[in-house]
Amino acid sequence: WYLTQLVALRKRVRGLEIAAEEATGQFSRIIRHLLNIVPQLNDSIDDPQIAGRMVALYSFMQGKELVGQERALGALGFARGQFSDELRQQLVDRIDGQQPCFDTFQALASSPQTVLFVEQSQAGLEIEQLRRVACTRQPPPDEGETALRWFCVQTQRLEQLRGVEERLIADLLNAADALLEGDDREVQMPPADWQEDGIALRLDKQLLPLVR
Repeated sequence: WYLTQLVALRKRVRGLEIAAEEATGQFSRIIRHLLNIVPQLNDSIDDPQIAGRMVALYSFMQGKELVGQERALGALGFARGQFSDELRQQLVDRIDGQQPCFDTFQALASSPQTVLFVEQSQAGLEIEQLRRVACTRQPPPDEGETALRWFCVQTQRLEQLRGVEERLIADLLNAADALLEGDDREVQMPPADWQEDGIALRLDKQLLPLVR
C-alpha cells in the first residue's frame, strides 16, 4: 500500500505542487513503514545467527535512512541560505539518531563488516565541518555553493553506505542458503534401517518441496 503512494507523490514533486518539507516527510514515512517489515520477519526466525544478522542489517538500514534524511534537510537549509529553529532541530535529531543505529549494527556485525564500515562510511571531516555550520549558525550567502558541497559529500557517504549494505545483504543470503542446505541434508538422509530402501529415499525427495 505504501509503495502505491510513491507514484502520486513523485508526480507532485515534479510538478512543484508540494513543499520540500512535506515531500521529505512523506518519503520518510513511507520508507519507515517499509523498514518496519524487517523486524516482523525476524519474529519467525529460529536460528540465532540469522536473527542476529537480520537485526544488524535492520539497524544499519535505519542509520542509512537517517543519513539520507540528514542530506535532504541540510540541502534544504543551505539552499535557502538559512536554517529555521524547526529545521535545525530536525537536522540535529537525524544526526543524533544515527549513532545508536550504527552502534547496534557494529555490536552484532562480523569483524570484516565493522572494519569496512569504519574505513569507508563514517562521516568525514568535511561533513562534520558543514554540520557545525548548519547546527550553530546561518550559512553565508554563496549562491548555493555550500548546498552543492553538502549534497555531494553526503551523496558520496550514502553510496559508501550502500556498498556496506549490499555486503550485509549478500552475507545474510549466504548464511540463509547454508542453513537451508544443512536442513536439506538432514531431511534427505535416511535412517540407518532404510539404507537399502530406495523407494523411501525417493519419497523423501518428493516430499521435501511440500515441507518447504
